[in-house]
Amino acid sequence: MHAFLLKTLLKSIALLPLPLNHLLGRLLGELLWLLPSRNKRVSLINIRLCYPEKSRQWQQKLAKQSLIESSKMLTETAAIWNWSSKRLLKLVKQTSGEEHLLKAQAANKGLIIVAPHIGTWELIGVYLCAQQPLTMMFHPAKTAALTPIMLQARERFGGKTTPTDTSGVRTLLRTLAKGESISLLPDQEPSQGGGVFSPFFNIPASTMTLLSRLARKKKTPTVFVFMERLPKGQGYHLHWLPIDDRLYDTDPIISATAVNAAVEQCIALKPSQYLWSYKRFRQRPEGEPPLY
Repeated sequence: MHAFLLKTLLKSIALLPLPLNHLLGRLLGELLWLLPSRNKRVSLINIRLCYPEKSRQWQQKLAKQSLIESSKMLTETAAIWNWSSKRLLKLVKQTSGEEHLLKAQAANKGLIIVAPHIGTWELIGVYLCAQQPLTMMFHPAKTAALTPIMLQARERFGGKTTPTDTSGVRTLLRTLAKGESISLLPDQEPSQGGGVFSPFFNIPASTMTLLSRLARKKKTPTVFVFMERLPKGQGYHLHWLPIDDRLYDTDPIISATAVNAAVEQCIALKPSQYLWSYKRFRQRPEGEPPLY
């Protein structure tokens, strides 16, 4: 029954055209800002940590904008999971930095596509699956009934999903060995033992080593991507960005630092669309107090 109600809600929101969909998201975000909430509290903490030189007013404004954009992400997901590929691809109005993707593809050594939590990451999978085979790592949803809905939506255009465990890692290695593409998110805290502390906005952050291990094995070309949400439901702008060769360094802290620096580059282009409500600094180096 829970899954049925979720599907019904998602399909109902998907009936809205994108401008009204984003308007609904904006109203939800405004409400989240007015009420005391975990997302608001965590967003303010993260923004104050990452932009300590900015004024209190600037920090508050960014926190409010990020809650609005994150709420748009929630409502637009209903459309992305239900609309046709043709309809969704028409929403991608601009592309920047495509030369980085073409250079990576030209190597014919497989491809790692890295998508931080900025803008509309669900649409990136649709866009990529229309061009090439793609295997994506996924975390189960916090709401159990949502996981099968999410997987069905992500795989309906030919994409493959694999879990974030040892079997999933083996699947990614086999996929790269065939010269195909994989995709993963770089800015989620890894489980204990799966990462190292490296600077993110000059703050030690537990950072995955999986990305650098996958890339270093055969020096696999790696490129970052995010889908910027344009204002007033006008569509989306796809950004491709490079990562420097420190990614392939055998020192895990050096390679993790390169990953975080690339995430920061993405955020700098559209800071309001980063998921500031995620507890990115939950794990702390030994002896440091909790930040949340």
